[in-house]
Amino acid sequence: MRIPARFAPIVFGALLSAIMVALVSGFVIAITQGVEQGFAAQWHVPQGAEEADGADGLARAVRSQIGNGADWVKVYADYRWGPGGAARPTFSVEELQVIVATAASSGRLVSAHAGTAEGMRRASLAGVASIEQQTRKKFGDL
Repeated sequence: MRIPARFAPIVFGALLSAIMVALVSGFVIAITQGVEQGFAAQWHVPQGAEEADGADGLARAVRSQIGNGADWVKVYADYRWGPGGAARPTFSVEELQVIVATAASSGRLVSAHAGTAEGMRRASLAGVASIEQQTRKKFGDL
């Protein structure tokens, strides 16, 4: 079947839309007071993280993100909140499991930002679908 030239842009646009699907995540879920702002105290600058703690708070954060249109949930499995700014795990395996289970109940997946072996281990045990930013450790370090 030949498509008339005048319809080619419409058909091309429809095909391109079918191929290029974007998955959107909300703010990354982080521990309360665990994400530094980097600005002077008198300046309140919105951060790119949603702070939450405990099973109820984490489930609420996931549901809030899903309700606001997130296709994918992202969590900090570790962050630079240790002594001297060292990266340390943020959530327990059980807390991460709450995030994964809540997202899964709505058909969504979870990705974890992790750069430490322990953060990656906990995220893996919790069942996240993807671990990102794992540039500091080799697979053998796990």
